[in-house]
Amino acid sequence: MSEEPSYDNLQLMHPLQCKMARAGLDWSVGDLAKKAGVGDAIVTRFETDGTVSPEDLGRLFDALELGGAMFTAQDKKLGVTVYYEDR
Repeated sequence: MSEEPSYDNLQLMHPLQCKMARAGLDWSVGDLAKKAGVGDAIVTRFETDGTVSPEDLGRLFDALELGGAMFTAQDKKLGVTVYYEDR
């Protein structure tokens, strides 16, 4: 049985935002894991049920932010903005 993500952790980044940011940055689970210094299972577990340590969540958040993702949340609306460059 998985425990619910803590409210404090979700103030930093919601699991859905993690997926959104990865998609926007065109990163795989492995890409994020490597950049964050965590295992693939940590990324998958966070995106699946939000249950990771505050330290691991911080690592994921920092890696995505350094990669160019910006996170927003207001009135139950989640957002992620990434820099877009025509390819």
